[in-house]
Amino acid sequence: MDNSFAYIDIILLAMIAGFIFLRLRGILGKRTGFEGKPLSQFEKVINNVQIKKATVKRKTTKKKTKKNKS
Repeated sequence: MDNSFAYIDIILLAMIAGFIFLRLRGILGKRTGFEGKPLSQFEKVINNVQIKKATVKRKTTKKKTKKNKS
């Protein structure tokens, strides 16, 4: 009689593990092999933003120095 409860426990735990696995797969999605491409595009955007910030800082510092000289 004790063995039957052990089998039920194993089956119940396997069902819970399967349910958790399917929920995580549904939320996180499958691996497709294309995860690397968006990262490189994102790096290009970050570099462009950093360049724009640097040019804005240069323009503002030039304006401030011109105001201070006059």
